[in-house]
Amino acid sequence: LAKLQTLAIGRGRLRSLQGIDHMPELQTVSIGDLRSFDSIDEIYRLKSIRRIWLNDLPRLNGTLELRRFDGLESVNVVNTPLLTDLADIGIHQNLEVVWLNGPAANLDWDELLAIESLRKVGIVDVDADDLPINELAERTGRNIESSKVVGPKTRRQIQLNLG
Repeated sequence: LAKLQTLAIGRGRLRSLQGIDHMPELQTVSIGDLRSFDSIDEIYRLKSIRRIWLNDLPRLNGTLELRRFDGLESVNVVNTPLLTDLADIGIHQNLEVVWLNGPAANLDWDELLAIESLRKVGIVDVDADDLPINELAERTGRNIESSKVVGPKTRRQIQLNLG
């Protein structure tokens, strides 16, 4: 297990990542469809994490603090009540994907779009209809190849593809 780089778990009764600290080379954590899963606290013990994918984890509450990771490349949190804290997101200069279909905190669009490696962004529960996309592109010097707003009025999501 010490050399394991990818951990993918789907379905079952796992409740936490207890013991993950015995996987010092782990780079990818992909967890989905676990109805009892309620803690990711142990993930912070590993500085090697580059990719986080959390999907359909209805009991996972708390906060995912992205600033506690070094070298994050992608984060996907979908259908999970976990709050994703985007404070200091600019420290992740290798970040390519941010896809959040759940609550987010401390979102600074200028800081996020200033990450040159960023290619895809999907964030729900923002004022997507009022987001000045062209102004953001101009301010940050980013080429926004496409943008769309999807979802019902109560849960709008902005999706951006960046060049």
